[in-house]
Amino acid sequence: MEFSTGFLNKLLESAVKYYNADSDGSVTNKIPNKLSNIKLAIDTFSDALIYEANKTMKNEVVSKGVPILHAINLEGKNPGIISGKTEKDDKYTVHKKLQAKKDKTPEQIEKAMEKAQERLEIKKLKKEQKDLEKQELKDEKEDIKKTKKEVTELKKEVNKSAKTASTFQEKAQKENNEFQKKENPSQQEKNKMEELNNKANEYVNHYQNLLKQKEVKENDVNTRLTKIKDDSDKKKTARQEKLTANKKIKEAKFIESKTIADEIKKEKEEDIAANIDENDMNIYDELFDLMLESQKIKEDDISGGSIVSLNNIKLYESPLPHQRHIEALEKSQPNDLLIPALLEGKEIKGDAYIKIFHGPPGTGKTYRLMQELIKIKDDKKHKKILVCAPSNIATMNMYYRAQQLGIKSSLVISNDKMPEDIKNNDIFNDKIIFSTISMRFGSKLNNVAFTTVLMDEAAQCMEAWVWGLMRQDLKYIYLAGDQHQLPALVSEDGIELNHGRSMMARLMALGYPSELLNTQRRMHPDIVAFSNYKYYENKLKTAYTELKNGNDNSPFEIINIPSSEERVGTSYVNKEEAKKVVELYKNLKTTFNDVIVISPYQAQCNLLKELHKDMNIHTVDSFQGREADAVILTTVRTKNMGFWHDYRRLNVAMTRAKHVLRIVGNTKSWTSGPLKDLINFHK
Repeated sequence: MEFSTGFLNKLLESAVKYYNADSDGSVTNKIPNKLSNIKLAIDTFSDALIYEANKTMKNEVVSKGVPILHAINLEGKNPGIISGKTEKDDKYTVHKKLQAKKDKTPEQIEKAMEKAQERLEIKKLKKEQKDLEKQELKDEKEDIKKTKKEVTELKKEVNKSAKTASTFQEKAQKENNEFQKKENPSQQEKNKMEELNNKANEYVNHYQNLLKQKEVKENDVNTRLTKIKDDSDKKKTARQEKLTANKKIKEAKFIESKTIADEIKKEKEEDIAANIDENDMNIYDELFDLMLESQKIKEDDISGGSIVSLNNIKLYESPLPHQRHIEALEKSQPNDLLIPALLEGKEIKGDAYIKIFHGPPGTGKTYRLMQELIKIKDDKKHKKILVCAPSNIATMNMYYRAQQLGIKSSLVISNDKMPEDIKNNDIFNDKIIFSTISMRFGSKLNNVAFTTVLMDEAAQCMEAWVWGLMRQDLKYIYLAGDQHQLPALVSEDGIELNHGRSMMARLMALGYPSELLNTQRRMHPDIVAFSNYKYYENKLKTAYTELKNGNDNSPFEIINIPSSEERVGTSYVNKEEAKKVVELYKNLKTTFNDVIVISPYQAQCNLLKELHKDMNIHTVDSFQGREADAVILTTVRTKNMGFWHDYRRLNVAMTRAKHVLRIVGNTKSWTSGPLKDLINFHK
């Protein structure tokens, strides 16, 4: 995939801006429940997005795939954006750096202006010369065209003249033959014969003159056309020679810079080597660091089309997701009828509304959105409907449900996530569009005016993202979610500042009307018992359907494995737990086809995949909004609860299973937080 220079320049500017943003000083106050006015609200959410962008962009990352559009070397003078991959392993092309602009003195400015004026005059003269040459060439071609027409007419006259001359010559020859037979022709006959011969000669001469004119004009046309072609070929050759010469100059400069870098490295190595004390082993570390640094000299000065290795750069996240939401928020313009609710949670008056559906897992939040969609899909006031969610999985889940209900619609998600079976997308003519929130701000949908938005997993969405959706055309909003499941992922400080809070959570805190969905149809009562008690105040009703073929497995078990975790990079594995999980997985697969293993740690997921390649494994966060017949949860941690400090992650993990849930972990280490509550509840 190729990206335009303008796009890459803008992305690089955003990366540098977010990296250098003052995240420690720009945002100090929590986002309040009530907002005084629209401008303040947009500024507040914009500050929050930039704050989170800064926190993300400050952290160097390790690439786990192809890091296209990731930023590099943001801490230095030569930042860049990875724009493509070369055929060589671990080699990438990088878009050129932003050139730092230095302040100029008045004298430098005046001199620069003089040079700019000179360049302008030269450019003007070149343009005038080029325009003159173009006009001359145009006139020449017009004249050639005119001459070609004359040649065509001459050809006709030549052909006509040739026939006339031939006719008179034949007549004259015939008369001459008869005249020769006469013994004493009269003077009158002689005069007549002479007149006829002269006439025949005149027609022949006229024919020859016309033929000569035609040939002269044809030669003139051919000569002029040849000259035009030769001039054009010379210009093309000159341009090609110039391009070749420039390429050679660039290559020579690259080789020269490489040679200089190698020489610098060699000189510094020799200086260090000359001062090595065999008892001072730290000097060897300095030499090793220098070798790495010298390698970076070659690749740190990023310019357009440079080739780099991931081993020799500092890699950062792509700024693109942040850029999309920040730019969308800059265009935010809520409909006037929605403003009282958006600012203070007040009642909406007039033809507009915000409807909120909230409820525990399995209570049919997505189903309810689909029922609302069926009600409004043929209503003319809902001119264009966006059905969205924060993730690709949640978006596709709703799209497939809509297809099962016979609702005509299109799906817009990233190309690498688009299922192969989806065809005939018609985003311009289809009234209903399914998309992730981020893709709504992409090129395909950016200019589409939606009157209606239905959002699933709304509690997992930063409120700032929803404000980015606000336009004057948007009057009808449906939000569905669960505040007791995982919120948007923000920084630790951002959590305290309410950056991850959803719009539905804030409005509900203000007392805005909402509808509770409290009958869950997904889980066996034993599976949902703890969540119902701890997080939903026992308000959750159950309408569970038993398996038709029966199930000999107990619905819920906690399995104690006295083991401890090991650190792998920034993640963790627990090998003993993994062995037990494989055993449980094999047993459950004899009863259920749909068995899922979930863990909060990617390293544990990777280990389990190595132990059983066919195992269906997900992280807790990635499986939110989904379900399975049987679920095995491996908790991994024993020394520090890490991810388990957030009760919402445990709630999500425990509410994915329909019929069987197995939780594997070292229960003696569950001495605090949500896991302690869980083990105490089941004692």
